Amino acid sequence: MERTLLLVPSGSFYYFNSMQLPDVVVFPVFREVHGASEMVWKAMRKLRLAASSLFYTDWYKDLQSFSKIIVFDLTVWLDPALLRNINRHKNPDAKCYLYSWNIVRDKQVVLGHLAACRKYGFSYYSYDENDCKQYGFRFNTIMYDENLRLPERALTSDILFLGFLKDRKAKMLALHQIISDAGMKPEFVIVENGNQHEDLPFTIRHSYVNYADYLDMVSQSKAILDITQQGQNGFSMRVMESIFLNKKLVSTNMALLSANFYDPNNILVIDLQNPDEEALTVFLRSEFHPYSQETRHYYSVGSWINRFQQ
Repeated sequence: MERTLLLVPSGSFYYFNSMQLPDVVVFPVFREVHGASEMVWKAMRKLRLAASSLFYTDWYKDLQSFSKIIVFDLTVWLDPALLRNINRHKNPDAKCYLYSWNIVRDKQVVLGHLAACRKYGFSYYSYDENDCKQYGFRFNTIMYDENLRLPERALTSDILFLGFLKDRKAKMLALHQIISDAGMKPEFVIVENGNQHEDLPFTIRHSYVNYADYLDMVSQSKAILDITQQGQNGFSMRVMESIFLNKKLVSTNMALLSANFYDPNNILVIDLQNPDEEALTVFLRSEFHPYSQETRHYYSVGSWINRFQQ
């Protein structure tokens, strides 16, 4: 029997802690540590010591039983010794993959990860085709749990944004105003650590919003706002949520216009610098067209796992 191990950075990583698939096991890399143990754990990670494995969760004891191992890139940022530790203790026939759903920001660190992949027998995959072309990664899409369902809630907003404000304050304020002026209700939830934004018409959260709470927000909104990073053409989790949770999507990602699932009734690509007020209003007031089962299955976690090939 073939078993797949998915290693994620934490137990609260999106929907993965509650996902159930046959012969697929999901683990956070590290167990929770506190006090003096936490100090030792941090020191081992900083020194890139193989002994960081002392703080792994139970996946490490069972490593020999897996035929496919998929490691999310954030886990390697947490533990530079992770790929080496896996290579030393895995089943010799196991196929190993590092998957990135972040665009390259720190080139030297990512090149270090790529070198470690080559040394320890991992194939490096990315969700962003631009990065794949530039750095020689292999491509795999982003994915979603096709069994996940939203709680039933009455709609309280027309469009939802959850994220960091960063340097987008003026643009987000303008977009919020356009939606409000059209007689619709935006719900912009900004996550900030210590910054004061009492003057903004946004909901401010000063701590992490867990995914279950976020999905509760999504259930109460007609559409989701997706603001991509400069240079990004990989599809974000917001795109997957739109497809699987039956929500309209307003996005700045131009690559969506050439996606095989693109439906102008469901997806509006905007220029945040100069949004089209009329197009936005018409879009948010029109009905959603459910995506095909074929599209949903293609972007499911199960199909995503099958696309990893040595």
